[in-house]
Amino acid sequence: MPQPFLHAHATHPDWRMALALVAAQLDAQRAARAGGFEPTLALLYITDAYAAEAEALLADAQSRWP
Repeated sequence: MPQPFLHAHATHPDWRMALALVAAQLDAQRAARAGGFEPTLALLYITDAYAAEAEALLADAQSRWP
């Protein structure tokens, strides 16, 4: 039985690659659901390692999932 929500996790020194890995996981979960799945809420957790790039990371995430 599928989870009532999508979830993904990734680590990588480059935030762009970490976000791409997360996106691949989420896209696969969405594709596996019959009838589709359109999320309406998201939680994005980043560690202090990405703090300097937080605004760019959020902008990229928002462009992927408006």
